[in-house]
Amino acid sequence: MPTARDGSAGAVAGGKLYVAGGSSPGGSQMTRHEAYDPAANAWSTAAPLPVGRQAAPGAAVGGKLHALGGVVGTDRTAHAVFDPVANAWTNSLSLPTGREDAAAAVAAPAFRRRGQKRLALLERQRRRVAILRAPGVALAVGDVRAVAA
Repeated sequence: MPTARDGSAGAVAGGKLYVAGGSSPGGSQMTRHEAYDPAANAWSTAAPLPVGRQAAPGAAVGGKLHALGGVVGTDRTAHAVFDPVANAWTNSLSLPTGREDAAAAVAAPAFRRRGQKRLALLERQRRRVAILRAPGVALAVGDVRAVAA
């Protein structure tokens, strides 16, 4: 990866690995966004995040990268969506509660309804989970043990 960073959002969309934001070696929040194309074995620069962000989970839904929460200044509810075709970010609905140092993934079929793709956000420090329907409408927020049961 061309840019050293820690705590970035990343996911695979459209056959490329996207890595966005994070913390620079000096500790500042980054807007830098890079894509790895395994077919070409090369990194390229993609559109930067609208604002610096670190410790944000990332997930791909519908071919788009979602950067969810993380530390954006003092905000931890920001939700940005990257469209690789347009090479552009848009701000989406804020998360219902702030998240940082969390994990995100497309939810298992048990969490889906009528074939909709959903994102699951798991925050280990508070043992909380949020299930989101793309593009970001919160469906459930609760204790991990209750939601997973």
